[in-house]
Amino acid sequence: MMKTRLVMTLSGVVLSALGVSALAFDKIAVDKLPAAVTKAIKDKFPNGKIEGAETEVEDGKTIYEVEVDSKGGEYTVSLKADGTIEEIEKELAEGDLPAAVAATLKAEFPNGKFKEIEEATKGDKVTYELQVVENGKKTLEVTVDPQGKILSKKEVAEEAKEKDEKAEKKD
Repeated sequence: MMKTRLVMTLSGVVLSALGVSALAFDKIAVDKLPAAVTKAIKDKFPNGKIEGAETEVEDGKTIYEVEVDSKGGEYTVSLKADGTIEEIEKELAEGDLPAAVAATLKAEFPNGKFKEIEEATKGDKVTYELQVVENGKKTLEVTVDPQGKILSKKEVAEEAKEKDEKAEKKD
């Protein structure tokens, strides 16, 4: 066990030295969340129920990813330990996309299948993030602004696609 921790620590040091930001998710019990994180969630979603939580280390700082079920939908909230909300992602159905976003996606990907659609809010900036499967083969991650402008488009790595497919089978 100690050897595993040492190897993981050394790997993190090497990745950091190379300028690579290693993201590692670890589940955390809801009752182990910092009080400031729990308070921020309760303040933002007074009728919400915390469904689960994970931590991730991003650029050497711990970020809490909290799953919240609220009457407005299902959310993933990213927070700092002090309760500062970094980002809120809300799961959406394709029919819930703004008209301008939907029109752009249909024009850009006429044969595409859209999945994992989310509305992401960072501060007062809103974007729409989703995966597009083209012709059942290539999967792209696409980010679109509310006016329908594509902000980014990149191909998803094979490992990520396999992970997503396994997760879909579990659901």
